[in-house]
Amino acid sequence: MRPLAIVGFVVAAVLPAAFTLDPAFDHDTWWHLAVGRSIRESGNVPTHDSFSQLGRSEPTPWLAYSWLYEVGLFESHRTFGDATIFWLRSLLGALSTATLLAFAVRRLGAGWQGILFGVLSAVVLMPLMKERPWHLTIAFAALTADCICRFREGEPIRRFLWLPLLFALLANLHIQFVLGWGILGIACLFPGLASRRSVIALSLACVVAAFANPYHVRLLGVIGDYATQTGPLRTVQELAPPDFASPWTWAGLALVAWAGLAAIRRRRVDWFSMAFLAVGLLLAMRMRRDGWFAVLAAAASFPLKPAEFQKARWVAGILVAVFLGIRLADHCGLATRDPAANSHIYPVEAVKHIQMHSYPGPLFNSFDWGGYLIWALPEYPVAIDGRTNLYGSERVSRSMETWAGESGWESDPELKRAKIVIAPRYGALAGGLRERKEWRVVHEDSTAVVFVAVP
Repeated sequence: MRPLAIVGFVVAAVLPAAFTLDPAFDHDTWWHLAVGRSIRESGNVPTHDSFSQLGRSEPTPWLAYSWLYEVGLFESHRTFGDATIFWLRSLLGALSTATLLAFAVRRLGAGWQGILFGVLSAVVLMPLMKERPWHLTIAFAALTADCICRFREGEPIRRFLWLPLLFALLANLHIQFVLGWGILGIACLFPGLASRRSVIALSLACVVAAFANPYHVRLLGVIGDYATQTGPLRTVQELAPPDFASPWTWAGLALVAWAGLAAIRRRRVDWFSMAFLAVGLLLAMRMRRDGWFAVLAAAASFPLKPAEFQKARWVAGILVAVFLGIRLADHCGLATRDPAANSHIYPVEAVKHIQMHSYPGPLFNSFDWGGYLIWALPEYPVAIDGRTNLYGSERVSRSMETWAGESGWESDPELKRAKIVIAPRYGALAGGLRERKEWRVVHEDSTAVVFVAVP
């Protein structure tokens, strides 16, 4: 590779890698850790919720659809401590970024087009650099798209017989394996140079393989829940539609436009690429965390360049090296990091106070702190947490409105039943509770306030 190309892909790697340096855990990491702990202690994957007041009051079905990821996360954290989470974040980010950009380089080359595509793709990935299992889905979807595109372009099916095994693995790691089904479905409609019968047979094998998990076909119910919920799409940032004031939104749209124009200029329309691009754009416009799927679809719109295979490997190696190099620098103290960042974001001191005094519940908590409380305060079932499919749109929306101090917040049934509230110190609800005589402050620090009901 030319030195200029190396510099270009280093820049592409630095953009998302820098976002892995957030010194605090992601909000959902806590409940993922708690699920892993529960599975290790009980020896069984859960079929009903046991962490929330909803699940404690009545049997409420809930499936740990990322159970294998959660067990691995918990075991790693138990063995190596908090540093494991940050290294895992960098490893996952390196995996998703390297796989996606390597796929793009195989189709656009390592020249100026590949570099520009890589930089714009990296911008789209920047807000996703958290320790989430969605990185596994991104890498898996890129591998699936690569296999299907090569199959459609004439390579024999025997080279891709391992693909069902990949589906079987991912179905135990993250629920978005269904996006791979989508890619396969488009290929069944537009098989290209491949036999339609062969494409359908491979697709069916991948569908069946995905049910090789503890929940089998019951995972379809979880997929349905996430596909139909509407409340979180308005209130949860990562699930909301794209923000057109952000650079990653415009970077994604630029890639889609680039791919669309390139497809239109070809003499013969590739309907697989056009359908893939349309689905990618639809998903990206519905939910900002799925913007990467539009990037993948855009890359798939360009024809394969077999001569670029070795360069794609080099690009993947450069990306992984940059991610791990930045993490090592942070680990060695060469980057600015606050070791107490979690205590500035989560109610660490408030939890210690509650544990010391054992106030009676039930507890009322915010959406963002629910995961941490499941992990750190398991004796108090939470009112809500980041598992939106468990609570449903109405409950999530009502909780958000109450914590925002909107009109009628005091009539929230969860709040009226509560005997203890953990609130962000400067939040709207904390201000409202301070003015009501039925609540008194028993603890306050720079992050949180603890209220208990006056008898």
